[in-house]
Amino acid sequence: VTRVLDEALAIAEMRGSEHLFAFVNGMRAVLAYRLGALDDAEEYARYVHEITTRSGLRLGAAANGATLIGVLIDRGDLVEAGSVLQSLGGLEQIPPLASFNGLLAVRGRLRLALGELDAGMEDLLTCGSRNSVFGIRNSIFVPWRADAVLGHRLRDETDAAVALANEEFAAAQSWGTDGAIGSAHRVRAMVAASNDDAISELQTAVELLTRSPASSSLAG
Repeated sequence: VTRVLDEALAIAEMRGSEHLFAFVNGMRAVLAYRLGALDDAEEYARYVHEITTRSGLRLGAAANGATLIGVLIDRGDLVEAGSVLQSLGGLEQIPPLASFNGLLAVRGRLRLALGELDAGMEDLLTCGSRNSVFGIRNSIFVPWRADAVLGHRLRDETDAAVALANEEFAAAQSWGTDGAIGSAHRVRAMVAASNDDAISELQTAVELLTRSPASSSLAG
């Protein structure tokens, strides 16, 4: 994947296409984020954010903005994450389009981190409903269930949390990669019936994620 992106970047530079350059760097940001390379992900995503917002590329800005905001949340920089969201118009109603669903999910995640529990859960569950309409089941594309499970737990909605964790696990098994399944085991650990069960889920998660390139999930 890295080689393909490097080749695409060279083509963008040869053509002098800023928009193509931004698209390729957006993909590089997503890949770096999933590999846990937060410095690289932030660098690429900030570059794309500057181009897409200046050029009025709203779809590209929303998709890339979800990556940048996710990185900032992971770094604990909630204030700047909120500023980026605001710059994208993300404090207003987010359109019900697939390209905007990542932004909706990360807004929900940010709201949970800020203690805005009900607003965050509304965003996350709406994201899940839209994913169903779009035929997007696997959270690797638009992560939302793990945060929604946490939100259900915070609202003492145990049955809903368990059901959603099991749904995440089933989707991960269908996808079949170590990264997806390992991440789903981490989610199930949050709703485990006992400490022993939680430890078992986490041990399995570590084993699978260690075999996967998805080091960001392991670090989280």
